[in-house]
Amino acid sequence: MKVAVVQTANGDLCFQGRAEAGIHLAAHLQRDAGADAGAPCHRCRLRVVNADVRSGVGAAVQFMGDVGAVCGRAAADIVAGRSIALHLQFDRPCMTSPVYVAIDTPDLAKAQHLAGQVRHHVGGLKLGLEFFCANGHHGVHEMSKFGLPIFLDLKLHDIPNTVAKAVQALHMLEPAILTVHAAGGRAMLEDAKAAAGVNTKVVAVTVLTSLDDGDLSDIGVAANAADQVRRLADLAQDAGLDGIVCSGEEVTMAKKAWADGFFVVPGVRPAGGAMGDQKRAVTPRQALDNGASILVVGRPISLADDPDLAARAIEATL
Repeated sequence: MKVAVVQTANGDLCFQGRAEAGIHLAAHLQRDAGADAGAPCHRCRLRVVNADVRSGVGAAVQFMGDVGAVCGRAAADIVAGRSIALHLQFDRPCMTSPVYVAIDTPDLAKAQHLAGQVRHHVGGLKLGLEFFCANGHHGVHEMSKFGLPIFLDLKLHDIPNTVAKAVQALHMLEPAILTVHAAGGRAMLEDAKAAAGVNTKVVAVTVLTSLDDGDLSDIGVAANAADQVRRLADLAQDAGLDGIVCSGEEVTMAKKAWADGFFVVPGVRPAGGAMGDQKRAVTPRQALDNGASILVVGRPISLADDPDLAARAIEATL
């Protein structure tokens, strides 16, 4: 069965490829001809779980993404060996590359230049404290013009009322993901989630990837990193958050205890890459295999001689 063109009901996306039961469909997603010429192209893999081509007509195709990011249904008249057109219904929004590039600069122009270079090979933009303190709401609005999800990594940590008010103040930015510190406690976590917009995932930072067991001991935490991540992940789940931030070393453990959690793994490093200040880092492929929902990659892309090429190389390993 050769798939010629597949479009969503509103005509936003299409792809070309082959689909047969039990195989993977390499999908190339792009805006339709009527969209902005600068709109990004994305790639993802769809696994066809059922494709009945025996009846010749009215057959159904079910598919889902290989990282759980895409799932839905398609139905059309199917004739084996012929090109066909399918109309898709997505059960969840299509999230393509799991890589979010970390934009860690106070310079808005530099941030925009980097985003423009890598926009076709990443799934979103992570804006942290350095960027937000320098550029505020205006900067986030400008970066959102690239059409990629915004991960606002502010790691909020204060008394419950203050954090809730801060989260409310971010509503107009509509970030896809927002971070708070799990160490803020149950009440803070609950209030942060209650204050967030309906389209914002609130995730709790457990143990920073720049810390190891010795660092935890220095700040009075007797548990090792893995045990502390487990404890704070349980707290975040009980408080109703969407997921956690943890290293690739702990994400397998966290996912076993929280099957439908959203797991952000920062500080990933390509094989052979410099570790920098990261003490608990894994490769992008390892993190994804271990259960990561998204990967945050900063310096291996942003400091590369060719950020676009670096993003492509990471994408190729996934």
